[in-house]
Amino acid sequence: MSAVYELRLRGHLDDHWSPRLDGLALLRHPDGTSTLTGALADQARLHGVLAAVRDIGAPLLSLRIVDHVDTVESRAEPKESASMAEPPVVDVETWRRELADLRAREKAATKELDAIAAQRRRLPMVRMPEYTLVGADGPVRLVDVFAGRSQLIVYNHMWEPGAEWQCGGCTSFTSSFTRLGFLDNYDARFVVVTQGPIDDALAYAQRVGNTMDWYSTADSTFGSDVDAPPGGGFAINIFLRHGDDVHRTWYTSGRGVEQLTYTFTLADVLPFGRQEEWQDSPDGRPQSPAYSGWLDSPDIARLYGRG
Repeated sequence: MSAVYELRLRGHLDDHWSPRLDGLALLRHPDGTSTLTGALADQARLHGVLAAVRDIGAPLLSLRIVDHVDTVESRAEPKESASMAEPPVVDVETWRRELADLRAREKAATKELDAIAAQRRRLPMVRMPEYTLVGADGPVRLVDVFAGRSQLIVYNHMWEPGAEWQCGGCTSFTSSFTRLGFLDNYDARFVVVTQGPIDDALAYAQRVGNTMDWYSTADSTFGSDVDAPPGGGFAINIFLRHGDDVHRTWYTSGRGVEQLTYTFTLADVLPFGRQEEWQDSPDGRPQSPAYSGWLDSPDIARLYGRG
């Protein structure tokens, strides 16, 4: 009896592998994984796909049987608005009362975020050794990446050697920062550092329309020392310079990074939110698997790429 399977693999598979994967639909996700989804007639076909995955060398993270309606097509096609459970319609007074209740929680959250930022400003720091990265103009000391500022924000961009497309989440996140001159007033600079060779990294930035300044740590232990080793995940690292001394003051990864972009903030104020299954939404609201609404690297290149 046929079933619909979903295989999640580490890394982004290129499209040219598709003919070897029994027609399964290939999706690349912003977290640096790929999924293969589709119907297989029997266990023999499944074992054939698993053998192909093994030959490709992509680590298998999970394998599950999904509902027949949980296909790539059903994820990609939004439900008709008529079938969605919309918010109830009430009178103005009721709406304002409910909004006031929510506003109290929003203000409390804002004050808590202020308190968290205050605690962050009181963190101790760690002195960093000297590092040499590589930028567009060649080797550059970490202290010189500050470009005269006293504070530096580094986004550690995931990098998969030889991949056609790099991490969709990293690509989408960094491509949204197109005007960073406002940081001059805060004596700060924001750059991208990746494990990829600098020529490859700059070509990729051009391809996806990324306008940030990129540096490579391929020949340096800097990435590994700040929790972004080769083959590792993404991160945000913050540094403070005093003369020629550089100190690491803060670091985050995972969902800690999403608070630094407007993407999810805008989505979260919409009536339907991010429309992801893990979110607490009223019954009947549109929901899809995590990452379904995210732009992947090819989408970014199509929208913003410069060739």
